[in-house]
Amino acid sequence: MQRHPIKESPRDGTAIILEDDASGTYDVAHWSTKADQWLGENGEPTKITPTHWYPLARISCEKTKGPASNHGAAVHGDLQSPRSP
Repeated sequence: MQRHPIKESPRDGTAIILEDDASGTYDVAHWSTKADQWLGENGEPTKITPTHWYPLARISCEKTKGPASNHGAAVHGDLQSPRSP
């Protein structure tokens, strides 16, 4: 995933990953035009001073049909992990 300068971040309410380069901390937040600041997932202002941002990965989970057995597989994006019976 490529990081982007915070000045290029979406300000349309899209949730993104914020990075504070100085402290090495991250937060998931969206820009609120009403509050004029970054709000975290809990709706509270983020506690970091973001310098960069990353898009959130879109991951879909679905069952795949494999060979006849009692084990399916859960697919997460490009990853495939065994699933318990």
